[in-house]
Amino acid sequence: MGLGIKKNKKGLYQVQSSTSDNLLHDGWLTEDEVKKLLIEKAYQDFVHTTIEIDMEFPNDYYINGKIYQKENLHQAGKIFVIKNWGKPEITEKFNKICERLKIKQ
Repeated sequence: MGLGIKKNKKGLYQVQSSTSDNLLHDGWLTEDEVKKLLIEKAYQDFVHTTIEIDMEFPNDYYINGKIYQKENLHQAGKIFVIKNWGKPEITEKFNKICERLKIKQ
């Protein structure tokens, strides 16, 4: 999803999805509030991508010059993220992955 950012004459901002044109927040935001929103979105994307890689690898990667594909792995991580959107299962899964792979948070 791309983002469009508007700035008014008072130096306040609005952030909207370039896909849906919906605002990602209510009202106008300060510069620091926009930074926080963008950082939180980037972190959320990182968590979701981490889950997708863990659940789907090596599917859709080239291994020894050939693409590896197994139907049961196809978008398994993406489906998990969509089904559990906004639920504690996302954080739990991410934390377990970090523990298992010894990723420092």
